[in-house]
Parts: sequence; C-alpha cells; structure tokens
Amino acid sequence: MKNNRVIPVTNVSEQLSSFTLGLKRARQQLRTAGYVTLLFLLAVPACYAQGAPSVDTSKIEYYEAMSSVTVTSLSSVTSIRGITVSVAFANSSSQNQNIYYRIVWLDQAGNAVGSRMPWNVLAIGGNSDRSISLTTNDPSASTYRIQISLGRNF
Repeated sequence: MKNNRVIPVTNVSEQLSSFTLGLKRARQQLRTAGYVTLLFLLAVPACYAQGAPSVDTSKIEYYEAMSSVTVTSLSSVTSIRGITVSVAFANSSSQNQNIYYRIVWLDQAGNAVGSRMPWNVLAIGGNSDRSISLTTNDPSASTYRIQISLGRNF
C-alpha cells in the first residue's frame, strides 16, 4: 500500500513554525523552572543561617565565665550621629541574673577614646532575653568593645 497523501507546502511550513514555537516555549519554561529551583536552593540555606546569627566575639570582653548568660546578637550601625551598638542577651537559667556591662569606644588604631564609661547593671529574668542599645557621638570613635561581668571581678 502506497501513501498517496499529498501535504501542501504551506501546511508543512505552518507545522514547522508551530513546532519551533512550541520548542521555544518549552525551553523558556525549563529555563524559568531552573531559575526558580536555583533561587530555592540558595534561599533555603540562607533562611537556616539567619536562624542562628553569628556574634563577633572579638568585640566582647568577658570578666569571668558565664554559664547561663550569653550574647545572642551584637550589631552596630554608623550614621552621621555616631555609632549605635545593639546587644541582645539570653539567660538560659530559670533564676534571675544580674550582669554588669560597659562599652569602650575605640579609634581606628584601637585606642580608647572619650572618658571611661561606668559599669551598668542589667537584670535578666529567668529563661528570658534582654537587649540594650548604646550610642556615641564622638567623631573619633570607629569601633567598640563591650565588657561584661557578673560583678565579681571588677
């Protein structure tokens, strides 16, 4: 049996055009799916990393070991008004805890600037968090060191 069917040239041209357009759409959809997958793979680890923020311990000076109080967040913002430092503490004990803190403002060479700050007390309830914010408007201050104590060794 012979195939006596004749396909007009315009019909083949239209079919080829339609097939090519379909391929372009499929390629675009695959590319979009690839981008979405890539974004997902990049975003998921970033979300987990945000759950446990790192603390720059080089800016913290502990006067004694602290088993139940930890610094959970330490950040700073520099503006035209000066430097603002935010510190968050967590008390993992069921007992209330008093800690003492002060900040030393430093210039670019690491030398203390301004007058020595007095010790301040911060009461943290059992199994709770507290935050403080400290600001300097000394133009020579470029960084800081936070000193923390339980009040036994200063």
